[in-house]
Amino acid sequence: MRYYIGIDIGWKGAISIIDKKENSVKIYDMPEKEKFNSILDIFIDIPSKNCIVGIEKQHPFPKQGVLSVFSLGWQYGYINSILESFKMPYVEISPMQWLNYYGLKGKRHDKNSLYKLYHTAKKLYPKAKLKERSIKDGRVDSLLIANYTMHI
Repeated sequence: MRYYIGIDIGWKGAISIIDKKENSVKIYDMPEKEKFNSILDIFIDIPSKNCIVGIEKQHPFPKQGVLSVFSLGWQYGYINSILESFKMPYVEISPMQWLNYYGLKGKRHDKNSLYKLYHTAKKLYPKAKLKERSIKDGRVDSLLIANYTMHI
């Protein structure tokens, strides 16, 4: 495989593409709903026979708002339909799977976990832009999901 793609669903999510041949990484923030069809441009030039996509599996959590669940489900379905239409092979990865791979057990969005994930991603991909003013957890997560996909 040449391309390993990681997708972190959510409006603060991102899509990361690791190109092994070029030894490069591209990271795209999740577009706003009004511009969500622009996501097609990310996938259109990637040959389906030379890639694998890891998409973070989604399911509702207790006490999660209805709007939030609906929004995540909408994005998940939209992206899954794109992958299917482009015939891109993909695997659904639970947060527990990829977090365990990086040595994190338990909750992932406390500050200590975020810093650990950020430093892990930076160590693996020092040139990756994972911050703007602060750490962009969607970028970090998607990059680590792409890296995890490379190793499964």
